[in-house]
Amino acid sequence: MNREKVLFVHISESLMPWDRKDMEYLRGQYTVRPFFYGGRKDVLRLFASALDVDLVFCSFAWDNAFWGVQCARVRKIPSVVAVSGFDVVNMPEINYGNLIRPNPARRTAWSIRKATKVFAVSNSLKVDAMDASGRDEISVVYHGFDSAAFFPSHQKADQLLTIAAVNGTTLRRKGLSTFARTSKLLPTLPFLLAGSLEDRLAADALRSVGGPNLTLTGELPQNRLIDLLADTRVFVQPSAHEGFGCALAEAMLSECVPVVTDRGAIPEVVGDCGVYVRFDDPEDTVRGIREAFERPELGKRARRRVQEKFPWEKRRDGVLGLAREALEEYRG
Repeated sequence: MNREKVLFVHISESLMPWDRKDMEYLRGQYTVRPFFYGGRKDVLRLFASALDVDLVFCSFAWDNAFWGVQCARVRKIPSVVAVSGFDVVNMPEINYGNLIRPNPARRTAWSIRKATKVFAVSNSLKVDAMDASGRDEISVVYHGFDSAAFFPSHQKADQLLTIAAVNGTTLRRKGLSTFARTSKLLPTLPFLLAGSLEDRLAADALRSVGGPNLTLTGELPQNRLIDLLADTRVFVQPSAHEGFGCALAEAMLSECVPVVTDRGAIPEVVGDCGVYVRFDDPEDTVRGIREAFERPELGKRARRRVQEKFPWEKRRDGVLGLAREALEEYRG
């Protein structure tokens, strides 16, 4: 019996970790062909790739979905669109989000309205997608995590960690500037920022406002990052926006106590298992860090929360369920 074919349309030559997992889940039931959409030069090739498939699955409701959904409609086959972050965000105050510009916003809205099935990785993004498109029928399928891959060490170190690529956008969006400025106010504690140094000027800006206790590690291999999370007592995520917060969830699995803002989907991930601070406020972040050190039990609660609310099996079942529903809707 021939397996149905899925065209998996994504936006990066280097797949996001959740893209790799979603493709793995889909490959358990379908024949999956990945397609990288890099711009309008790829439209004809995208249409050609869709000629012999049964379902078009689009990661992000960006221009890849605008053209992917059109391919599906021309072929009279179903489509699934995954809303995953910047695609439905409009935050001009930090120059972030696909919806800042009117033409991309219109293309994204059309993609969400016309896809057979749409899901978002958080309720926060679901609301954004509904507001952008006017579509009410949007599911939530959270990211999923393997709790066996992340674990706490027996002896946590009194150090602070945040994880993000360093560039001009993440200084405010990921709260990296706040993290650096906070390091100056707590000079006896190590502040570690793990992530690729994509922009030298942005990295220099962080060093200029941070204390000598601030270390920019650069990009780390996954095994080193897992060890660093295991050893760290407090994880700081002072973001302006998070569509979900995968690094945050991995830190929680490692029993780091989260110190976070209440922006975007962060409260959905953290719940009552962390300490909340005001955005762009180093003094309040200091207050939150001190409270986090006084409440180590939050780390154990944080791990249990991710295990119970965001297991990888739920993500797998959600992705496969929507793909199956989309196919059955067209078969019927």
